[in-house]
Amino acid sequence: MKYTSFKKGSVRLMNMSEEFFESAVIATAPSTIDISPSLENIATYPNTELADYSPEKNRAQPIIPPGYHIERELGKGGQGHVYLARKPTTNQNVALKTISPDAPIDHVFIFHREIDITLQLRHPNIPRVHECGTHKNVPYFSLDYIPGETLGSVIISQAIHGPTYTLAERLEILETLAETLDYAHQNGIIHLDVKPANVIIDPTGKPHLFDWGIAKYLNHEEIEAEELETIKLHDHTLNDRVKGTANYMAPEQAQLEPATEKSDIYSLGAISLELLSRITRPFRRFTTKNTAERILRVAASGGKVGFRDPIDLDPQLQDILLRAIETDPKNRYSTAHEFAQTLRDYSRDKQLYMFK
Repeated sequence: MKYTSFKKGSVRLMNMSEEFFESAVIATAPSTIDISPSLENIATYPNTELADYSPEKNRAQPIIPPGYHIERELGKGGQGHVYLARKPTTNQNVALKTISPDAPIDHVFIFHREIDITLQLRHPNIPRVHECGTHKNVPYFSLDYIPGETLGSVIISQAIHGPTYTLAERLEILETLAETLDYAHQNGIIHLDVKPANVIIDPTGKPHLFDWGIAKYLNHEEIEAEELETIKLHDHTLNDRVKGTANYMAPEQAQLEPATEKSDIYSLGAISLELLSRITRPFRRFTTKNTAERILRVAASGGKVGFRDPIDLDPQLQDILLRAIETDPKNRYSTAHEFAQTLRDYSRDKQLYMFK
């Protein structure tokens, strides 16, 4: 099989598809692929010639690679599909992610970068790739599948019916996510789309962070510029440079300033406010455009987040969370680990473990 190397995996790409995963996905298992974590030695992928992604040439239904039996669709976005699939040879259920045959080339690069990044992360709360390849010039990859519900579903249910998890359990979920992000940051990767829809809570109550499609490598902007130029050569318009989800996006992302680890900390802080209180998203308005405008106004004024509803939290816990969503990154926690440790200390001081 012919292979093409996708080196230099960091590239800020446009038009990322909306939610791929809906209600299920990923746990950990030993990966069948071993690669170097070096940016100069990113895994190679089966040949996917850029010309083969002409929309006029590839109008077709989703292409399923051989060796997988599709049980049902888990979710889809503008350019991709995720299925619950079974491998008859191993009788193993996996989450199979494919991209549409007529996907624009920027989506194809995003898809490959998601594989690059996920392959490099080895953590019990981050999905691991089982297999990646191409079939009929369409890339795909599979990951471990576990039943579960998104953190977004948990938050909605909590707003309607009251908390499903105790305060101690919710704090533990957030601590785990913070430590998971810290692991990625220590490995030079920021997620940039941390939100409830990208977290699966498994049947044991453990969170799993997935969808690294718009993640980037820290301190490799020169790589991004080079690969963006490569895409431009293929006559694809690059626009809408703000990537992420407005309700959880750090102000610096909305302002197109360099994102850092603290951008992920902000997003997790916004999630924390939703999970630990009944407050709605800090910046939510009726439209994404209005939300983004609100973020920019607050950031430009140097002000603090204003909430439409009172925060029903212990003042000490409220202060912990508000520090995570400071508009100025310098005022946030220095690391995701520090955020996790602060939440842990609060749980210990309040002896919340007694109520687990």
